[in-house]
Amino acid sequence: MKSRLTTFISILLVALFCLELANTLFQALYAQSPANNDTAVSPQSPASSWYNQLVHQETAGVSTSIMVDSSGHPHISYTSWEGLRHAFWTGSTWISQTVDPLDAGYYNSIAIDSNGRPHIAYLGSTGSNQAAVKYARWTGALWSIEVVSIVIHVSDVSLVLDNSDQPHISYFEGGDGTGSSYPPGLKYARWTGGEWEIELVDDLGFWYLSIDLDSAGNPHIAYLDQVNSDLRYAHKEGNTWDIQVVDFEGAVGGYNSITIDTVDHPHISYQDATSRFLKYAYWDGNEWVIETLEIGGWNSSMALDVLGRSHIIHLSYYLDGPLKHTYRDGNNWKTEIIAEAADRNGATSVASSADGYLHVSYFSAFPEIDIWYARTLPLLDLEKSASSIVGVPVGAELTYTLTLTGPGVSVNLLDPLPPNVEYITGTLTYPAVYSPTIHAILWQGTLSDTSQTFEFKVVPTVGLIGDPDLSIPIVNSAWLTDTVYPRAAFEMIIVNGWHQYLPVVLNP
Repeated sequence: MKSRLTTFISILLVALFCLELANTLFQALYAQSPANNDTAVSPQSPASSWYNQLVHQETAGVSTSIMVDSSGHPHISYTSWEGLRHAFWTGSTWISQTVDPLDAGYYNSIAIDSNGRPHIAYLGSTGSNQAAVKYARWTGALWSIEVVSIVIHVSDVSLVLDNSDQPHISYFEGGDGTGSSYPPGLKYARWTGGEWEIELVDDLGFWYLSIDLDSAGNPHIAYLDQVNSDLRYAHKEGNTWDIQVVDFEGAVGGYNSITIDTVDHPHISYQDATSRFLKYAYWDGNEWVIETLEIGGWNSSMALDVLGRSHIIHLSYYLDGPLKHTYRDGNNWKTEIIAEAADRNGATSVASSADGYLHVSYFSAFPEIDIWYARTLPLLDLEKSASSIVGVPVGAELTYTLTLTGPGVSVNLLDPLPPNVEYITGTLTYPAVYSPTIHAILWQGTLSDTSQTFEFKVVPTVGLIGDPDLSIPIVNSAWLTDTVYPRAAFEMIIVNGWHQYLPVVLNP
């Protein structure tokens, strides 16, 4: 009876010691994370794979737009107290600069060309205080800015680049500064190589629009017909615009976002202002298919991933609801929270990168107006197993297997061995190494699309009191730490004990 009590107390004390050590080591690892030192982290759903990062504090960022370059680095355009600004992620930090200081940046829309350089269309001002639709592009050394059209009033701007990196811009105009050059309505402007060619698409509509191009470079525009409260769609082929009413049930069409898929079919997210629901419409080749998804739809922005699946970022309530990600999963729609209601989010924009991950820009209006960036992260997982977890005697070989999962994630592996085992030299899978100084298994690298596995062997060296041939409990913990984002996977396993602790992903 005394031997069993001693064994139980030994296991309990060792487990408590290792749990405390695990917490201390994880806090130290997390504190050293580059991303944690450089940025703040917004509240997020524990079940979510989203990571939120502060880009710019205390701005007037009521308008944001995001795109991703070929290296997977996000670029964000946004308004600020300094005018229109551009921020981009280098891979380790955000760099932000003023693009246009002249009362500029409202309704901004960003695109990235084939050289990875940003282009931005927006509402700005001329030097003589005239309102104008403007276009800025980064030459590699400076921002080249030009006026597309002088206007009296503009209520929305959207930009896309064609395969030759030439800009196409749609915008709503309430008039122009010369009186009659261009009548008010939905406008479409494209750069011919020598000048801006501007045409009136529809004299109905005043707010909410978005543009995309098909594989032939033809423009597709979704917009709100504010006179009739309908969602409209305009498509140009040759010299002719085809204009259709997509949805007319209730007051629909606000906060729309359009994307063209690989077979040139349009997909549109938008809000039903009557029911306050997010809606989704797509052309199946014969007709418009319309789906009502869920409550929300404010500031909706849509992207298709590399598999053609629809992803919509939107708010439940205007400036007072959680920022949500609604997406198609097979035949079903699912929703997850990106940032909680306390953030008072707005001005959302989403882009999908070539590696299949989503990138979002938005602003939070409380306690000050800040620009935030969110992205989906690949799974990070660590599994550890032992060749036996009960009845292991002193002097017997014990094999551990570590399985690391995290496609494309740069990680540090730390597996400190307990003092009551001895590492068997030469048994560790390359390229991981054993450090005799800290008595631990170490590895640093980038994980591939398949799992990385390491094996090694140890020998128990300390026996139980009253039963010296049986090893005392061997409590072993391992950590897999993301070197870019502040998160880690952790697993503890006990040999010759009664419990094996399952892995958990620690999200700060």
